[in-house]
Amino acid sequence: MRIAWKRGPESLAVSIGGSPVPVAVRRSERARRLVLRLDARKGTPVLTLPKRVPLAEGQRFLDRHAGWLAARLADAPGASAFADGSAFPLRGEACRIVHRGGRGLMRLAPGPGGTELHVPGERAHLPRR
Repeated sequence: MRIAWKRGPESLAVSIGGSPVPVAVRRSERARRLVLRLDARKGTPVLTLPKRVPLAEGQRFLDRHAGWLAARLADAPGASAFADGSAFPLRGEACRIVHRGGRGLMRLAPGPGGTELHVPGERAHLPRR
């Protein structure tokens, strides 16, 4: 009988500006080289490693590219608060959040200052909508 051990998620860290920045590690059977990128949704760094590349080699790669990563993290837009009147980028343009009471679905609508995202519901529940 053979027992298969399952590994947990791998991660590394790189020092940027004296503080550690966690980097998620993704293993890929198709990868032929090491790739460092920022996750488009979360804005967090991800290192893709070919399946057989040791984690220590990934750490050396991160250390060599810490400057590149620091520049990309500095250029990345910060998270904006999801509150009535705040704005966020949508398709390259600013979109303003407008709270609407009552029931319904969120919808985009033209407004006086550009595109608006109309969000129904109670004001207390606005951030989670």
